[in-house]
Amino acid sequence: MSKPRRVTRQSRFNLFLIMILMIVVMVICTTKTAKLYKESKSLDAEQETLVTAIADAEAEYEELQEREKYMHTMKYFEDEAKDKLNMVHEDEIVMKAKESE
Repeated sequence: MSKPRRVTRQSRFNLFLIMILMIVVMVICTTKTAKLYKESKSLDAEQETLVTAIADAEAEYEELQEREKYMHTMKYFEDEAKDKLNMVHEDEIVMKAKESE
């Protein structure tokens, strides 16, 4: 039969140090994990904001493309001439309201 091993003070101290080191490592890992989780949530929110901004910019781009197409039509030139230069076609009749004083 083998003899039971005797636990010395040195081995108890070594075991205690190992346990303390493991606890310190666990605390550090937990702290880093919490920090990374918080940063991840912040980046997710920022990503949502950027996705929304991109969608808005794309919609504005489409509107500008449509406006540019309209600005190259005869209808645009006629509308601008009517609005800014008060021009009319030969067969149109313009009726203006009399301003009351």
